[in-house]
Amino acid sequence: MKTPAHKPSKVSPGRERLAFLEEAYRHTLESLEMAASLGIPEGIRPLGTVTQILNETSLRVRKLLKFKAVAFFLVREPSGDFYLARCSPPGRARQMEEEMRLLVESGSAAWALQRKRPVFTSPGTMEGQLLMHSMTTASRIRGMFLGWLGQDIKSISDTSLTLLTILLRGSASLLEGMELYSLFRKANSDLKAKVRDLEESQRSLKREIERRRKVEEQLKHQALHDPLTGLANRTLMRDRIQQAVRRSQRRDGVCYAVAFMDLDKFKLVNDTLGHDAGDKLLVRVGERILECVRQLDTVARFGGDEFVIFLEELTSPSEAIRVMKRVRQGLARPFEIDSHNVTVTGSFGLVFGPVRLSNPDILIKKANTAMHAAKEAGRNRIKVFSARMSGRAKMNAALLTGLSRAVAGNATGVLYVPTLSSVDLRLSGFLAIPTWRAKGIGELRDEELTELAAKEGLAWSLWLLTMTKALDGLKDWLEQHQADMAVTMRLKQSQLPPSGLAQEVLAGLDRAGLPGSALRLEIPEDTLVSGGEHLVHELTRLKDRGVRLSVGDFGERFFSFHGVSPSLFESVTIDSSKLADQPAKRSKELMGSLVSIAKALDLSVVADGVDSKETADIIANLNCLGMQGESLSRPLTAEQALKFIKSSSVCTPQLPAGDETKKS
Repeated sequence: MKTPAHKPSKVSPGRERLAFLEEAYRHTLESLEMAASLGIPEGIRPLGTVTQILNETSLRVRKLLKFKAVAFFLVREPSGDFYLARCSPPGRARQMEEEMRLLVESGSAAWALQRKRPVFTSPGTMEGQLLMHSMTTASRIRGMFLGWLGQDIKSISDTSLTLLTILLRGSASLLEGMELYSLFRKANSDLKAKVRDLEESQRSLKREIERRRKVEEQLKHQALHDPLTGLANRTLMRDRIQQAVRRSQRRDGVCYAVAFMDLDKFKLVNDTLGHDAGDKLLVRVGERILECVRQLDTVARFGGDEFVIFLEELTSPSEAIRVMKRVRQGLARPFEIDSHNVTVTGSFGLVFGPVRLSNPDILIKKANTAMHAAKEAGRNRIKVFSARMSGRAKMNAALLTGLSRAVAGNATGVLYVPTLSSVDLRLSGFLAIPTWRAKGIGELRDEELTELAAKEGLAWSLWLLTMTKALDGLKDWLEQHQADMAVTMRLKQSQLPPSGLAQEVLAGLDRAGLPGSALRLEIPEDTLVSGGEHLVHELTRLKDRGVRLSVGDFGERFFSFHGVSPSLFESVTIDSSKLADQPAKRSKELMGSLVSIAKALDLSVVADGVDSKETADIIANLNCLGMQGESLSRPLTAEQALKFIKSSSVCTPQLPAGDETKKS
């Protein structure tokens, strides 16, 4: 009997589900073990370079799958194309690059980037299979992984592919993190550099602000102080006085004073020691004044040798007088300037405040008026302003206005002092001097009139007008009497124009139709020395036209000048009046020495200021070119000069005594 066939027993659903769970559990354990062996729970540790990250990724990928070669192609910014960043082994780099090029051209690379998981494809130049996988992060595509498989695709588990995706995404994230970190470091470095630049800019700005502050303070100081002495200037002085005037208007009992000081004969220091020494003296004078005044007083230099002293909070007017006396006594002590002991004095004008309706300009003007009164009284004095001085100042102002109108209206005149030969007393020419009859005062002439014109800036205009009239007169005389005569004109420093001296003089000669020899210019020694090269150039032009040049106030400083320009001058003028106080024998010796020196320089001599018959006798014995002075003849008008010419052409004029001439 046959045994019936055995029927399979039916598996219960519970056992089937249990078997599935066991399989899933086993598979999970295997995946975890594989992931643990790859180090995925810890992730790829941060490395310093792209090459280090790709090398680490390459090692882990090869633990998952068998590859003949692996290559990592990264995206080049900003073009977006791929470049080979890492190939293992390096010998397959060219083949892998060619395969990547074909994949890009066929669109397979783009497909793999979209899939974001493993894509298998056939190679174009090699045997086997290629595995492509994108290297992406949540924000961007970092590159493409390309592997040449060394195993059958069917042998690859899903777990391996999943872990491969995790590895490549982690690698992409690490690359992006490294790039971001690099960007962060660069940004941080740039930020630090900018912070350093900002700090340096702040330091530079602080330095610039400090520099500008100092410059502003310096400019403010320069705007309110004299550049030579460092004392206050006009602006600051006016402000200090204005404040005192306002205080006096608000409350009673305010007492102050303004003093105007001018150094006496300061020009002599400039002429003898030079302008540099004069500047040093002004600085020392300012320091000496500051030593003598109180700390609350203000000392200002108004220009030249003029100083203004403002005395505040005085207890009485007598206190101001005491301060001014201290200043005057302080100036009396000698100053040592360039190894020279220099002694100067000052003339002081003082005005007290408060005065009704006063302002700084009025007070300074009144103090200046009082200072001029001190000058006229003999210098080195202190004068307090009075209403009488104001009237005199107005008269002087009217006098200057009148002179200005007279010069503009051709209303000044000329007087002529004959120049006679010291041998036979024959007439050789005239010294022309300006004259003007002032209303209410009388006649002003020569130096007195020249100084007045210089105050109004009219010295050159008056000189030119005098020369023009003198040349016109000489032309008339020469037409009536054929004689060898010349007009002498003294030209002092205050009379020099800033330019055009030679041009104006030659134009005057041309208008009169006279040769250059008809004019003799007498230039004082101090004018010649201070005039410099410009004056020498102008005088040379005149010399070339035949104008006769003479040095006035002949002294030792002319020697150095003559050594440079020996042919410029033909004569010297010696002031014989300076010998009047000497005994007759001593006068003769001194005069003889000067004449000998002049002749040694091949220069003729004209004696000026002959004020007595005795002096004339001395000069006659010294064989000078000529002599002139009031002992020979008083200054003559044009008509009187013509008569003198007529008498001199007939016979030799008699030499009158000095007193008789003055009486005539």
